[in-house]
Parts: sequence; C-alpha cells; structure tokens
Amino acid sequence: MINVMFFCTEFGCRVRVLVCAPSNAALDELVARLMHRMLDKAGDFYSPIAGSLVRFGSKKLMHPDVQSVSLDQLSARLSTTSAERSRSWVDILEGASIVCATLSGCGQSIFDELNRPFDVVIIGMSVEH
Repeated sequence: MINVMFFCTEFGCRVRVLVCAPSNAALDELVARLMHRMLDKAGDFYSPIAGSLVRFGSKKLMHPDVQSVSLDQLSARLSTTSAERSRSWVDILEGASIVCATLSGCGQSIFDELNRPFDVVIIGMSVEH
C-alpha cells in the first residue's frame, strides 16, 4: 500500500485522501492499520482525532475494531433524526482528511454531494498480514 502516513506527515493532512479496497475485509485491515499507525510531522505515532479518519459503509459489515471511525458512529454522536444524520454524513465526509470506502461504496450518491474533491485516491488491491 502506498504510504498514506507520508501524505499526512508531508502535508499536515490538508490533503484529502480517498482509500479504497475491493472488499470490506481488506478495507477494514487498511483502516485498522491507519487507526494505529499515523505519523505526525516529527515522525511520532498517534491515533487520528475523531472525524479525521472516516470508514464509509454499512456498520453491520465492518469489523468491530474499526466501527469507532464509521460514518454511522460519528454521525450518531452529532444528530438524532434521520434527516440530520443524512446532512451530517456529508459534513463529516467533507471534513475528513482520510475517507476509506470499498470500491462499490465509492459509487454511492453521497459522494456526488461532496464539494471538496479528494487530492489523492489510493486503491489497495491486496493486504497481507
């Protein structure tokens, strides 16, 4: 996988990155690695702040270890009604530095509503443990 941490280190996460994988399992592996292996400018590891890393997709299909950064989980903290939740999804995705989605998830209509484009798109084709 291309080193997403490099982009955040070099550009201070002002660069918006879309990370994709063909399956939920592969994507969850990438998300778990990102959750625990982000680097700051000094080269120190840190966990991303809430909302800077977002896992798009059905929470039912996600590994429990990555559900804390799921779009559903983040939006539930912000809103109570389904209309508010739908609007907060767009706001959360707009504000995220790194959005992770399956290849089919990237085709969802919510991505058409985003005003801020992604600067980098990374497609992970395989993940080894």
